[in-house]
Formats: sequence, structure tokens, C-alpha cells
Amino acid sequence: MERRLLLYLLTGLVLLNPSFTAWANSPTFFWVGGFSNNWEDEENWVDMDSGIGNQLPTDIADVMIDGSVSVILSTNFTTGSIQLSGGATLTIAAGATLFTVEGGLNGSHGIRLDQTSPNTGYQAYIDGSKSGPSALIVNGHLIVNDLTDPSVSAPGTGMYILQYTSVTVGSGGSITITNASDEGIKLKGSLVNNGTISINNSSLAAISTSGAVAGSIITNNGMLAISGAAVGLDLGSVHFDNNAPGTVVISDITPGGKLVQGSGQFRNYGTFGGNGTVSSATFKPQPNSTISPGASIGTLTFDSGLDLDGVTLFAEINAPNAYDRLIVQGAVLLDGGTLSFGGTYSPTNGEDYLLVHSTTNGVTDKFSHPTETEPVTLNSTTFNISYTGDLSADVDILVNSTALPVELLSFAAQPKGGAVLLSWATATETNSDYFSVEHSTDGRHFREIGRVAAAGASLEKHDYSFTDFSPHKGLNYYRLDEHDLDGAHAYSPVRSVVLENKNAWSVTPTLAHQAVAIEWQEAPAGKATVEVFNLAGQQAFSLEAPAQTGAIQIPVEGWAPGMYLVVVQHDGLAEAQRFVKE
Repeated sequence: MERRLLLYLLTGLVLLNPSFTAWANSPTFFWVGGFSNNWEDEENWVDMDSGIGNQLPTDIADVMIDGSVSVILSTNFTTGSIQLSGGATLTIAAGATLFTVEGGLNGSHGIRLDQTSPNTGYQAYIDGSKSGPSALIVNGHLIVNDLTDPSVSAPGTGMYILQYTSVTVGSGGSITITNASDEGIKLKGSLVNNGTISINNSSLAAISTSGAVAGSIITNNGMLAISGAAVGLDLGSVHFDNNAPGTVVISDITPGGKLVQGSGQFRNYGTFGGNGTVSSATFKPQPNSTISPGASIGTLTFDSGLDLDGVTLFAEINAPNAYDRLIVQGAVLLDGGTLSFGGTYSPTNGEDYLLVHSTTNGVTDKFSHPTETEPVTLNSTTFNISYTGDLSADVDILVNSTALPVELLSFAAQPKGGAVLLSWATATETNSDYFSVEHSTDGRHFREIGRVAAAGASLEKHDYSFTDFSPHKGLNYYRLDEHDLDGAHAYSPVRSVVLENKNAWSVTPTLAHQAVAIEWQEAPAGKATVEVFNLAGQQAFSLEAPAQTGAIQIPVEGWAPGMYLVVVQHDGLAEAQRFVKE
């Protein structure tokens, strides 16, 4: 019979012979069903080793689900490993967490999906005759290789997805894979992520597609965080679509390994960040996408040319000597690109930042935005940029401080029925002319929707407001463009509002120092779960908000700078929004 054997040392024998080892069996449980489709009903299970039914799998058991059956896990559960085959579907419901603690049926994979079961050692239960597209659906949480000793690697691959099988992560779901001795995920089938996937400390590639059908597509619409591996994404001939607002962050790759490689294409429509080297032949930046060096502060290298036309380079600055950098081992085209800033530091006049370097002196043109006359605001400091140094080799940005036409005290955006009320206040104004109110649906491309006259010259507080009566259904972004009488102007921080349904909510501010507020357009009738994750996929905050909660405050003052993802689950649905901790 095929069983996974757990290797252990017998203490007494080790004293006599340190090279002696022995093996211990783990029980194997099979889904017989017939009672319900609920994992937690013991009548659905049988221990194949003993033949005894009506008992749940143990916390070290190998679990086998075979045939055209649908199983739902609605509670927290721990087991050894799981194999889905013959068209079986396992759904981890929202709010439930499934833990696996060891390798698979042959000491290899934590989770395995097969079209047909390869296990024939239990002929009374599973004989390999059933065939079909097995599927794993994660609306809750799956933690693979939940080891008590983090220094121990689980055998084999964390998750093995064979041809004609699929894994789908819902918008509120997550998969965490830790310490796989081989790949984090070995993929020959389909993977669609709408939630969060974290892969940590894989001995080989974090995701490998060796043996997959050429031209297959991996789809990421959520967060994929990889930390520690020989290679980040080894795509082979498979394509990876990172769709907006999807984010991929890869760090701590073994020296000599690539963050992304393969003959397939990594098509970036969302945000890509990381420390290390990317294969330029594999990486295909798309219009309106973002490249963000570092997992926070760091250096991202492309091994040949890079075209930034239509692309935003997001650079964090945390100190004069601590900022993001992009290195291109070939030509880099800047025309049509946008340079955007974040981080905790406020640049001062005369400082310069070498943000882009071409090792072949192949820098062409300048960023289209911001221009050298277009003010930039970072941490309430406004400045212009200019280019200095060898422009063929480096994008060396010189900071030129400018004065704001107004001193902005506050700026807020709130839903009011089907409209959005914008309100702001100034402490002082010098030669101010007017406020241009701008709107965007993607946070990058803004258009003017109205103007409000300014006070002109004042040392007193002034309050202003503007109502957008035609907001977009879904996520709306707003900013103020403050103009003075001399023609100078400066942008305010961006505010966001969601208008979608009665449970729509917003995160303010999007650039946070001490706290962020989660506000519902209408207080939910039931409980809502609020979680915050960093770009490494680590949970930074979790709260179950009681029914009728209209708003909550999340303190972030002690958090590390960078981008965070807020996930709110309510009434079986999940939505995500982002903010940046400065």
C-alpha cells in the first residue's frame, strides 16, 4: 500500500548507532460522502488503513478525495496532506482555515491535484478509474506546511497542480506556502489568484511551470508575495498576466537567480516590485502599469533593455541615502513614462537622487511626467525636479524646493447618497487664484471636473467644498490642483471613495502617517472582517467589526513604510483597497 512515511530517529538506537533510522506511518483517510458535502461531518470519512468509518481525518493524516464530488470546509481544520483527483472539488469557505503540516502521500507534496488518481494501493476505495478536472477553490485561508519548527523544510512541493486541474483564490482568500524542499507551486494546470498568495523559503523556484502546456496563462488579480527561493517565477513557455490592481512582489532570491525568467511572458498590467534581477525578454510592461523597485527600499535590475512608455516608476525615498533604484543592463526609454514618489522622507532643496542607471549609457529622453515645471508633492513638501549628471547613463533627479500657493489644513471626500462631497480647509493663502478639482477612476489619470475660487491672500482659515454629482460606480479618486496668480500650481494628496452598493467603503487617507479610517457608506447589517496585509503577504491587522459599525480607525504609526492592502469581508463578499504608510 502507498503511504507517506515520516522519517524519525529512535532515541535509544541513535545512541547505539547514529546512522540508524526508522519509519512511522501516517493514517490515510478517504472521502466516501453520502451523508453531506461538509468536510466536518465525520460520517463522510473512512480510515482506509483500519477500515473504520465515521471519524474525521487526524491532524497528520493523508486525505484523499476522488471522483466527481464537491466538498466544502467551513471551519478551521489541520491535517497532514491532501490529494484531489478524478474531478473532485474542494472549497475552503470564507472564514475557514485549512492547515497542512507535512508532505504528501509519498512524502512529497502538501497539496496535489490530479485528473486521475495515481494511487492504486487502496483498491477497495480508489482504483484510478475516475477522471475529471479536479479543482481547489480558496475563499478562506490555506496554510501549507504549517511547521512548528520553522527551520525544518517539508518534503517536496508545497502545491502540485497537474494538467486539467485548477486552483482559484477568491478575493478574500489566501494561500501561504512555507519551507518547501522543492518548488512552492509546481504548475501544469490553471492558477487564478483574486486574493493573496504568499510563498516563503522554497528550495527551488517559488512557482515553476515545467511540463505545462505552452501558452497557458497564470492570472493574478490580487497579491502575490514571494520571499526566499532559487528563482521567483520560472515561467517556461507559460504566460503570466498580472492584471490591475494585481501586485507581485519578489525578494530574497538566491544570488544568481532571477525574479522572473522563462520563454513565456510576464505581462504586467498592475504593479510589479522586488529586489533582484528580471529577465527583460520575459517581462513585458503594459500601458498604465507600475514598476516599484524593492520590497520597500531596494534595487530592481533588468538584464537588457526596458521601455517605460506608458509605465509609472514608483520610487520610495526614506532618507537621502535610502531610496529605490532601477538598473537597466541595456537601453532604457523614458519618453511617455511617469515618475511617482513615495516613502517617509521629505526631500530638501539641492538633494539629488540617482533613480535610474543604464550600464550601456542607453538612457533616452526624460520622463513625460512630471515635467521640470510641474510641481511634485511628497509628505506635504512640494518641489520641482531637474535632471543632472550624465543624461545618457543616469536619471539623476535634483530637488528644487518651491512654495505652495496655499497651506492646506485638511482635505476629505465623503459619499453623500449617489454623490461625493469634497471638503477642504486652508490655514494661509498667498496669491492663490483657484482650486481645480480633479477626478480619476484609476488613481493615475485625472481630469478636471470643476473649479472653486480661492481667497487670494489670507492669514486666516478658509473652508471650501465641492460636490461631484456624477461619480463613477466603484472606486473614485480625487485631488486638488492649487493654482496661484503667478501660474504656479501644486497637487494635494489623493483621496478615494467607493460608490458601489449599500456596503461600499473607503480608506482614508491613502497616504497615512498615524492612522487610517475605514468608513462605510451605510453601516453593514452584519459583522464585517477587516484585515490588512503588507506586500510580503503578512497580516498586519485583523478585526471583526460588529454589526452596524459605520467606521473604524486602524493605528499605523509604528508600521514599516510601504504599500498595504486592506481586505473587508462581509455577507460572503470581499473587497480590497490600498494605502501607503509614509
